Amino acid sequence: YMLAVRHDAFDLKMAKQLIVRHSWWDTVDSLACNVVGPIVLRDREAGTKEMREWLTDKDIWVRRSSLLHQLKYQHQTDAQLLLDSCEALCGEQDFFIRKAIGWALRGYARINGVVVVDFCNKMGDRMSPLSRKEALKHADKPGRNFNMNP
Repeated sequence: YMLAVRHDAFDLKMAKQLIVRHSWWDTVDSLACNVVGPIVLRDREAGTKEMREWLTDKDIWVRRSSLLHQLKYQHQTDAQLLLDSCEALCGEQDFFIRKAIGWALRGYARINGVVVVDFCNKMGDRMSPLSRKEALKHADKPGRNFNMNP
């Protein structure tokens, strides 16, 4: 996690190399949340630009990292980046991408559930059932007033 301390463009390149070399969900998710996330948070403009580029990377683990890097941001989440990223990758058939879309949205639903429910409704059938299930997993819990109808 020493990469997260330096937080420059070189560190994102190094993190990306680690993601590609050690590509499995547990390693990738840890790097995305604990290394990539803090680096992007320290330089939002450059980091956001890089995350948008990662969305089109040929490697699924790089794309997954782009989706998950904000998981620990909570109120600092860039909602537009999150929703744009989920929409951009919504058509992917890969299980790990579909699961990551759901996790990223579910994490943000704890902060702004109405936005997540509205997004899921807007996406309709373009969103996989797995992504939708994960995103809305806790939407029906007592105390949450979500309108889950389009």
